[in-house]
Amino acid sequence: MSSGLHSNFLNRCKQTIGVLFYLGLMLLQPFILLAFVVSFVSSPIFWFCASLYLIWYISDFETPRHGARFSESIYNWSIWTDLANFFPIEVIKTAEIPPDRNYIFSAHPHGILGTSSTILFSTNGLNFRRLFPGIKMHPVTLGMNFWIPFRREFILALRIISSDRESINYVLSLPKEGNAVGMAPGGAAEALEAHPGSHRLILANRKGFIKLAIQNGASIVPVYHFGETDLYNQVNNSDGSLIRKIQRSLKASKWPTFPLAYGQNELAAVLSDEWCAKLPTWLRRGLMPYRRRIVTIVGAPMDVEKVSTPSDELVNKVHAEYCARLRELFNAHKVKHGGLGHDVQLEIV
Repeated sequence: MSSGLHSNFLNRCKQTIGVLFYLGLMLLQPFILLAFVVSFVSSPIFWFCASLYLIWYISDFETPRHGARFSESIYNWSIWTDLANFFPIEVIKTAEIPPDRNYIFSAHPHGILGTSSTILFSTNGLNFRRLFPGIKMHPVTLGMNFWIPFRREFILALRIISSDRESINYVLSLPKEGNAVGMAPGGAAEALEAHPGSHRLILANRKGFIKLAIQNGASIVPVYHFGETDLYNQVNNSDGSLIRKIQRSLKASKWPTFPLAYGQNELAAVLSDEWCAKLPTWLRRGLMPYRRRIVTIVGAPMDVEKVSTPSDELVNKVHAEYCARLRELFNAHKVKHGGLGHDVQLEIV
């Protein structure tokens, strides 16, 4: 094997390890923790440690709602760069974002796992600090993630906060010194729309983040991830299909809804595209995302005047303006950076 091929193979291995670490944190950590508990539940040492952790958990309960914490070392781990280079992801900043105000970074689309938003907002794998100096990002996640021991401490160290109104208001009400909240308004519902080539956003009735921006006078930064929906294939769940009916029924019953998605496995991720193409389909599939390029466009801030008690009319007006700006951002970059045709339109439902 030549030195060039050897170096490329090692890079692909490093990048694959980065993805496996990310997937382990996102999907497998609760099950690993459960297996650990079952294995050591009869040990007195386990119960002693669990009691200490419970005391800590109770005393630290409000931290996810009060700006979280921050670990410089975890934020700058090199594994985040390996994760970003797996696809790879490129970030294009279209305007300066001065640290003299507070912001909501609103990212679209969510995709299956929200991978691009996680890497951009939660880590320095894409050099966020260099691109946006002075901006202190607080990504949001579902409150249930803070119920899981050890995952809670890890995500708090990345300044991740709970997605409830109180937590977001806390950050946006801080002095206007570049405090920012990063979110994907489409959420889990938008994951069900994440098919390759899809640009369908669940946004028409998502106005909570707009109201929060108005109440705090926070500027809104539109972010679009071209390629996010190409990372996984999803079983057909078109409107009217049995799968979509089941998903809607689960959602209506307040049960979590998950997309039936699949990607590639570790072997396919490590091999070059040429060798991977020689494998039978069944030997390539798995839970890892595909190596597909993502281009993240960060738009210009949309300034919002502070109104403590905004009317529905004002919220609707600002929401309409935001959607218009997001369409403009999409249309301005869809051909050059998205690799799309001029006729491809952004669909907001």
